[in-house]
Amino acid sequence: MSKGETNDFSHWAIFPPEIIADILSRLPVKSLCRFKCVSPSWNFLISSPYFAQTHLNRTNASNPKHLVRNIIFFCRSHDLYSVNLTADIPFATKIDFSKSLQQPPENKWANVLGSCNGLLLASDKGNNSNFLLLNPSTRECKKLPPLPFVIDLYMYGYGLGYDSSKDDYKVVLLSSCHTESGSKSESQSESSTLSGTTIVAVYSHKTNAWRRIKVIHCILGLTSFGVNCNGRLHWLSFRGNSYVMVAFDWEDEIFREVPLPASFVHDDFAYYDVVIVGDCLCLVDKTRSVIWMMKEYGVRASWTKILICRHNMRLLDVLGLFAEEEFVLNITGKMIQDKLVVYNPTQRTLRGIPVRGIPTIFRFGGTYVESLVSPHLCNHGGGIGKQGQSSSGMLEK
Repeated sequence: MSKGETNDFSHWAIFPPEIIADILSRLPVKSLCRFKCVSPSWNFLISSPYFAQTHLNRTNASNPKHLVRNIIFFCRSHDLYSVNLTADIPFATKIDFSKSLQQPPENKWANVLGSCNGLLLASDKGNNSNFLLLNPSTRECKKLPPLPFVIDLYMYGYGLGYDSSKDDYKVVLLSSCHTESGSKSESQSESSTLSGTTIVAVYSHKTNAWRRIKVIHCILGLTSFGVNCNGRLHWLSFRGNSYVMVAFDWEDEIFREVPLPASFVHDDFAYYDVVIVGDCLCLVDKTRSVIWMMKEYGVRASWTKILICRHNMRLLDVLGLFAEEEFVLNITGKMIQDKLVVYNPTQRTLRGIPVRGIPTIFRFGGTYVESLVSPHLCNHGGGIGKQGQSSSGMLEK
């Protein structure tokens, strides 16, 4: 600031509001969070759901190939760290959400279970029935209401997604056992019908409430964390003795099947992940270091097999695309600790990504885009849809 200048933004008043909004929507989230202090009108604009959606749309448009930009990790202490891979020197920044919670949890919120439009779904490391929605860019977080029913055994499927038809963010949980409601009469009437089925609990951000969906077909999950693609959440699962790719449609809340590769190897001893690379659904065979990429969603013939040269290392995670034909991987090996690398399958080259401040031992928690989407706001862009309806889920081919 030159001599004689004051920190006065009154000259911005000469610009029409729509011009100011357009200029601000091009700025990074960190700057926008600071600019809320400029004036009440700027604070109102930047905090509005419409501006958050405009900013998110512009962010996505600037990255049409959906390259990996921001990554979440957590370490043994279960602290969360974020890394911006586009920085000149990537640095792991510890994220503290304690100021956003009126009553901080006794345990640390560290198990990241899903990501959508800049929001993360996390759970208490000591209790997987306590959930939190958080925004790592704005440091906002919201504790979800407790489940109104008890799940007897364990939950094996999780996910966070966006229902564009209702302009609603939703959380889905899968359990393979019957549940019991608070009232005795309801519990007695439902326990016999729900036993032995897969139970799906859906949380609606608009209603701030959980609903339960009865699913006739039992789904045994192999991958716990669902992956969003084409408006659906995906898991690799079992049916009988065969693997199936199961997709939960956020709009109609129905389960469907997605065809697996024709030459997919069914191996009970292999380790698989379902991930998104660019904008393609992928199935990762960690045991054989193979990535199956579905180039055209829903088309079996479009699955493409990509081999990863081992380079004396073991594949832990496929994070996404670093460049158009380069993958970001998390690897380990006999002579190397967990590390991030960029792999080019055409040239079969491997180069490390130096990240300062990253814990020696860490776990990959997911990728995210920077956004202003608030976990506290229920209406995000003016979408209209019926709310609070219970529905029946079914598995369709």
